[in-house]
Amino acid sequence: MADYIENAEMVSINDKRYLAIYFKPKFIPLITIDGNSISHNPILIEEPNKSQDYNTISKLSISLNKLCNFASLKTTDDLKFYPPKVVDLMMKKMLKEKSEEVVSTNTEESEEGKILKNDSFAIVSELLKIFYNSNQYETENENYFTICDNFREFIGKKIGYETQFQGYNTVIQQPMLSFEHYDKYFPKIEPCDFQLLVEELIARYISFFLGFFRSNKLRQHLEINL
Repeated sequence: MADYIENAEMVSINDKRYLAIYFKPKFIPLITIDGNSISHNPILIEEPNKSQDYNTISKLSISLNKLCNFASLKTTDDLKFYPPKVVDLMMKKMLKEKSEEVVSTNTEESEEGKILKNDSFAIVSELLKIFYNSNQYETENENYFTICDNFREFIGKKIGYETQFQGYNTVIQQPMLSFEHYDKYFPKIEPCDFQLLVEELIARYISFFLGFFRSNKLRQHLEINL
Protein backbone atom coordinates (compact mmCIF):
# COMPACT_ATOMS: atom_id res chain seq x y z
CA MET A 1 0.00 0.00 0.00
CA ALA A 2 1.23 3.49 -0.83
CA ASP A 3 1.83 6.18 1.79
CA TYR A 4 -0.22 9.22 0.85
CA ILE A 5 -3.86 8.54 1.75
CA GLU A 6 -5.11 7.97 5.29
CA ASN A 7 -8.67 6.98 4.50
CA ALA A 8 -11.48 7.28 1.95
CA GLU A 9 -15.28 7.16 2.12
CA MET A 10 -18.39 7.90 0.08
CA VAL A 11 -20.33 11.12 0.76
CA SER A 12 -23.37 12.76 -0.85
CA ILE A 13 -23.68 16.47 -1.57
CA ASN A 14 -26.69 17.94 -3.39
CA ASP A 15 -27.80 14.51 -4.63
CA LYS A 16 -24.34 13.74 -6.07
CA ARG A 17 -21.96 11.10 -4.76
CA TYR A 18 -18.32 11.88 -4.11
CA LEU A 19 -15.29 9.93 -2.96
CA ALA A 20 -13.86 11.82 0.03
CA ILE A 21 -10.07 11.39 0.21
CA TYR A 22 -8.33 12.01 3.55
CA PHE A 23 -4.61 12.53 3.04
CA LYS A 24 -1.95 11.77 5.61
CA PRO A 25 -0.82 14.95 7.45
CA LYS A 26 2.31 15.56 5.37
CA PHE A 27 0.36 15.48 2.09
CA ILE A 28 -2.81 17.41 2.90
CA PRO A 29 -3.27 19.77 -0.08
CA LEU A 30 -3.16 23.55 0.26
CA ILE A 31 -6.25 25.31 -1.13
CA THR A 32 -6.38 29.07 -1.71
CA ILE A 33 -9.62 30.31 -0.14
CA ASP A 34 -10.36 34.05 0.08
CA GLY A 35 -6.71 34.76 -0.68
CA ASN A 36 -5.42 32.48 2.06
CA SER A 37 -3.62 29.18 1.48
CA ILE A 38 -5.29 26.68 3.80
CA SER A 39 -4.66 22.99 4.43
CA HIS A 40 -7.85 21.23 3.37
CA ASN A 41 -8.84 17.66 4.22
CA PRO A 42 -10.66 15.83 2.71
CA ILE A 43 -10.74 16.57 -1.00
CA LEU A 44 -13.65 15.24 -3.06
CA ILE A 45 -13.80 13.38 -6.38
CA GLU A 46 -17.18 13.20 -8.10
CA GLU A 47 -18.70 9.88 -9.12
CA PRO A 48 -18.58 9.05 -12.86
CA ASN A 49 -21.59 10.16 -14.86
CA LYS A 50 -23.23 7.13 -16.52
CA SER A 51 -24.00 8.90 -19.79
CA GLN A 52 -21.51 11.78 -20.08
CA ASP A 53 -18.48 9.67 -19.08
CA TYR A 54 -19.45 6.48 -20.92
CA ASN A 55 -16.95 6.79 -23.79
CA THR A 56 -14.07 7.87 -21.57
CA ILE A 57 -14.76 5.12 -19.03
CA SER A 58 -14.88 2.57 -21.86
CA LYS A 59 -11.43 3.62 -23.08
CA LEU A 60 -10.04 3.59 -19.54
CA SER A 61 -11.49 0.09 -19.03
CA ILE A 62 -9.65 -1.11 -22.15
CA SER A 63 -6.46 0.38 -20.71
CA LEU A 64 -7.03 -1.54 -17.48
CA ASN A 65 -7.28 -4.75 -19.51
CA LYS A 66 -3.91 -3.99 -21.11
CA LEU A 67 -2.20 -3.30 -17.79
CA CYS A 68 -3.68 -6.45 -16.23
CA ASN A 69 -2.47 -8.54 -19.17
CA PHE A 70 1.01 -7.07 -19.01
CA ALA A 71 1.26 -7.49 -15.23
CA SER A 72 0.16 -11.12 -15.53
CA LEU A 73 2.73 -11.86 -18.25
CA LYS A 74 5.47 -10.13 -16.27
CA THR A 75 4.67 -12.18 -13.19
CA THR A 76 4.85 -15.36 -15.30
CA ASP A 77 8.15 -14.28 -16.87
CA ASP A 78 9.64 -13.46 -13.48
CA LEU A 79 8.92 -16.99 -12.29
CA LYS A 80 11.22 -18.31 -15.04
CA PHE A 81 14.20 -16.97 -13.13
CA TYR A 82 13.44 -19.24 -10.15
CA PRO A 83 14.41 -22.93 -10.03
CA PRO A 84 11.43 -25.27 -10.68
CA LYS A 85 11.51 -26.53 -7.08
CA VAL A 86 11.22 -22.98 -5.73
CA VAL A 87 8.32 -22.18 -8.07
CA ASP A 88 6.59 -25.40 -6.99
CA LEU A 89 6.96 -24.47 -3.31
CA MET A 90 5.68 -20.95 -4.00
CA MET A 91 2.62 -22.29 -5.82
CA LYS A 92 1.88 -24.82 -3.06
CA LYS A 93 2.16 -22.11 -0.42
CA MET A 94 -0.18 -19.84 -2.37
CA LEU A 95 -2.74 -22.62 -2.86
CA LYS A 96 -2.58 -23.51 0.83
CA GLU A 97 -3.16 -19.88 1.83
CA LYS A 98 -6.09 -19.64 -0.57
CA SER A 99 -7.61 -22.86 0.81
CA GLU A 100 -7.30 -21.56 4.37
CA GLU A 101 -8.96 -18.29 3.32
CA VAL A 102 -11.88 -20.18 1.78
CA VAL A 103 -12.38 -22.32 4.90
CA SER A 104 -12.14 -19.25 7.12
CA THR A 105 -14.62 -17.29 5.00
CA ASN A 106 -17.10 -20.18 4.84
CA THR A 107 -17.26 -20.32 8.63
CA GLU A 108 -18.35 -16.68 8.81
CA GLU A 109 -21.81 -15.31 8.10
CA SER A 110 -22.58 -14.83 4.42
CA GLU A 111 -22.91 -11.06 4.84
CA GLU A 112 -19.47 -10.90 6.42
CA GLY A 113 -18.13 -12.82 3.43
CA LYS A 114 -19.61 -10.25 1.11
CA ILE A 115 -17.90 -7.47 3.03
CA LEU A 116 -14.54 -9.25 2.86
CA LYS A 117 -15.01 -9.92 -0.85
CA ASN A 118 -15.78 -6.28 -1.58
CA ASP A 119 -13.19 -4.70 0.70
CA SER A 120 -12.06 -1.56 -1.14
CA PHE A 121 -8.77 -1.56 0.80
CA ALA A 122 -7.95 -5.03 -0.59
CA ILE A 123 -8.93 -3.92 -4.11
CA VAL A 124 -6.65 -0.88 -3.82
CA SER A 125 -3.75 -3.13 -2.78
CA GLU A 126 -4.29 -5.39 -5.79
CA LEU A 127 -4.56 -2.43 -8.17
CA LEU A 128 -1.31 -0.96 -6.87
CA LYS A 129 0.37 -4.33 -7.44
CA ILE A 130 -0.93 -4.32 -11.02
CA PHE A 131 0.39 -0.78 -11.54
CA TYR A 132 3.78 -1.73 -10.12
CA ASN A 133 4.05 -4.84 -12.32
CA SER A 134 2.92 -3.04 -15.47
CA ASN A 135 4.97 0.16 -15.26
CA GLN A 136 7.20 -1.09 -18.09
CA TYR A 137 4.24 -1.47 -20.46
CA GLU A 138 4.98 0.27 -23.75
CA THR A 139 3.80 0.05 -27.35
CA GLU A 140 4.34 2.28 -30.37
CA ASN A 141 1.33 4.44 -29.46
CA GLU A 142 1.17 4.39 -25.67
CA ASN A 143 2.88 3.37 -22.45
CA TYR A 144 2.11 2.98 -18.76
CA PHE A 145 2.55 6.67 -18.04
CA THR A 146 0.33 7.90 -20.87
CA ILE A 147 -2.38 5.57 -19.54
CA CYS A 148 -1.90 7.04 -16.06
CA ASP A 149 -2.16 10.50 -17.62
CA ASN A 150 -5.54 9.60 -19.13
CA PHE A 151 -6.81 8.53 -15.71
CA ARG A 152 -5.24 11.63 -14.11
CA GLU A 153 -6.95 13.97 -16.57
CA PHE A 154 -10.30 12.23 -16.09
CA ILE A 155 -10.15 12.37 -12.29
CA GLY A 156 -8.61 15.85 -12.42
CA LYS A 157 -11.82 17.22 -13.95
CA LYS A 158 -13.84 15.87 -11.02
CA ILE A 159 -11.66 16.80 -8.05
CA GLY A 160 -12.23 19.68 -5.66
CA TYR A 161 -13.23 20.65 -2.13
CA GLU A 162 -16.48 21.25 -0.25
CA THR A 163 -17.43 24.72 0.92
CA GLN A 164 -20.52 26.79 1.63
CA PHE A 165 -21.85 29.36 -0.84
CA GLN A 166 -24.84 31.49 0.08
CA GLY A 167 -25.74 29.00 2.81
CA TYR A 168 -25.54 25.91 0.60
CA ASN A 169 -22.88 23.21 0.50
CA THR A 170 -21.14 23.10 -2.87
CA VAL A 171 -18.01 21.58 -4.42
CA ILE A 172 -15.40 23.85 -6.01
CA GLN A 173 -13.26 22.12 -8.63
CA GLN A 174 -9.49 22.62 -8.46
CA PRO A 175 -6.71 21.75 -10.98
CA MET A 176 -4.67 20.02 -8.28
CA LEU A 177 -3.78 17.03 -10.48
CA SER A 178 -2.42 19.18 -13.29
CA PHE A 179 1.35 18.91 -13.75
CA GLU A 180 1.40 22.69 -14.25
CA HIS A 181 -0.22 23.42 -10.89
CA TYR A 182 0.20 20.42 -8.57
CA ASP A 183 3.19 21.88 -6.70
CA LYS A 184 0.97 24.75 -5.51
CA TYR A 185 -1.37 22.21 -3.88
CA PHE A 186 1.29 19.69 -2.83
CA PRO A 187 4.43 21.80 -2.18
CA LYS A 188 6.23 19.01 -0.29
CA ILE A 189 5.97 16.47 -3.12
CA GLU A 190 8.61 15.82 -5.78
CA PRO A 191 7.51 14.88 -9.34
CA CYS A 192 8.16 11.18 -8.78
CA ASP A 193 6.17 11.26 -5.54
CA PHE A 194 3.33 13.06 -7.32
CA GLN A 195 3.16 10.20 -9.82
CA LEU A 196 2.82 7.71 -6.94
CA LEU A 197 0.17 9.87 -5.27
CA VAL A 198 -1.78 9.94 -8.55
CA GLU A 199 -1.52 6.16 -8.85
CA GLU A 200 -2.98 5.75 -5.37
CA LEU A 201 -5.81 8.16 -6.19
CA ILE A 202 -6.56 6.19 -9.36
CA ALA A 203 -6.61 2.93 -7.39
CA ARG A 204 -8.91 4.40 -4.73
CA TYR A 205 -11.26 5.83 -7.34
CA ILE A 206 -11.51 2.57 -9.28
CA SER A 207 -12.03 0.55 -6.09
CA PHE A 208 -15.04 2.64 -5.02
CA PHE A 209 -16.54 2.94 -8.50
CA LEU A 210 -15.58 -0.50 -9.78
CA GLY A 211 -19.04 -1.04 -11.27
CA PHE A 212 -18.38 1.66 -13.87
CA PHE A 213 -15.20 0.06 -15.23
CA ARG A 214 -15.96 -2.82 -17.59
CA SER A 215 -12.56 -4.46 -17.40
CA ASN A 216 -12.95 -8.25 -17.57
CA LYS A 217 -9.25 -8.79 -16.93
CA LEU A 218 -9.36 -6.73 -13.74
CA ARG A 219 -12.42 -8.60 -12.47
CA GLN A 220 -10.75 -11.94 -13.19
CA HIS A 221 -7.64 -10.80 -11.33
CA LEU A 222 -9.67 -9.69 -8.31
CA GLU A 223 -11.74 -12.89 -8.26
CA ILE A 224 -8.53 -14.94 -8.18
CA ASN A 225 -6.62 -12.83 -5.66
CA LEU A 226 -9.32 -11.66 -3.24
